[in-house]
Amino acid sequence: MTFAFFHTYPPYSWEKDGKLQGILIDIATEIIENRLGVTAEYHGYPWERAQINVRDGNNDAFITTPIPSRKLYAGFIEENVLF
Repeated sequence: MTFAFFHTYPPYSWEKDGKLQGILIDIATEIIENRLGVTAEYHGYPWERAQINVRDGNNDAFITTPIPSRKLYAGFIEENVLF
C-alpha cells in the first residue's frame, strides 16, 4: 500500500535526510503495518501533487480532512485519527 503525504508539513509530515517522518506517518505505520500487517510505503510531495496522485491512482491513500471534492475520489472513515 502506498501513501501520499505533504512533504513540508511538520509536525504532521515532512522529509528529513531523504526520509518521510511525522505524526501522520507514525499513525499510518501503527494502523496499517503494525495492526493490520500490511506493508506500506510513504511518499512525500507538494500537497496538490499528493492529492492528484491519490485521485489518479498513483498512490493508494492519504490522511486528510474529508471535504466534498476529495469525497469524489477517496473514502473516509468516521473517526478522526488526530484528535
